[in-house]
Amino acid sequence: MYVTGRWVSQNVVGTMFAAWLIGVAVFLCILFWQLRRRRGKTGGVPRASPRARKCRAARRRRRKGR
Repeated sequence: MYVTGRWVSQNVVGTMFAAWLIGVAVFLCILFWQLRRRRGKTGGVPRASPRARKCRAARRRRRKGR
């Protein structure tokens, strides 16, 4: 096969392509791993505390009852 101005054998091109594929796969794995680590254990969904989850009217009713 003709690469960069000279003829190289087929198995050299195959090896280069395989090495390129492995490099891309490793890069993508590291990228996804970093994204998952940054989001944390909740999976990217921000969780409200149990106090903040109740609606405003329910909190107001509870406060008046005391």
